[in-house]
Amino acid sequence: MEKVVVLLAGDGTVGWPDLLDDLAGASSGQLRHRGASCIQVNVLDESLGPPHGIPPAAGSLQVGAMVSYWVSAAGEHGIHADILPPLEEGRWYGYLVAEALQLTGPPAPGDGSRSTGFTQIVPLSVPAGLSWAEWRRRWQAGHTAVAMETQSSFRYVQNVVVRPLDEGAPAFAAVVEESFPLAAASDTAVFYDADGDPECLAENTRRMMESCANFIDAPVPIAWTAEYRLPD
Repeated sequence: MEKVVVLLAGDGTVGWPDLLDDLAGASSGQLRHRGASCIQVNVLDESLGPPHGIPPAAGSLQVGAMVSYWVSAAGEHGIHADILPPLEEGRWYGYLVAEALQLTGPPAPGDGSRSTGFTQIVPLSVPAGLSWAEWRRRWQAGHTAVAMETQSSFRYVQNVVVRPLDEGAPAFAAVVEESFPLAAASDTAVFYDADGDPECLAENTRRMMESCANFIDAPVPIAWTAEYRLPD
């Protein structure tokens, strides 16, 4: 089986439309018809505000939604071509990925309703001056433990990009999925697993920022999304 991640990416100058009904309905039905299983839909949850209260820079690349699925063979372009709705606000870019499930999280609701909390989607790129192998080592062998020790995330998925499936796709090397309790969106202490402990908050924030700087050298498009893991 192969996993495919498809990101809706654009410059963020126009608000993202409400995609949930289409993606969880007609689009996922067509994906199943073509052999997809374990379909997951993530859509931007604007009620949470911008990630960490910091609005993205005008014209910067942003992610508005993600669809992921498993299929026996993805082929050259995946099986999502002509299924996901075309949008003026952005384009869909697919990636064949190798999944590492670092934290499993609670079981998905059986009826396709929203998963617990919210999911942070973070596409990553290899910084200039680092080889892919060194970047991956710093990220997976070094940063993974720090992320799990300093944050309140309860589901942590690392998708390492094997190859892009669409022409013109941004040169992402990985796509991260991290699920947090809803309170983490509005309370930094909850986000950094330090509720009621200012010293722990300062230390966890310091460790996280220093670790990120070791393998990230530029702002990355972070999306806080509502997640739906659809029943097969």
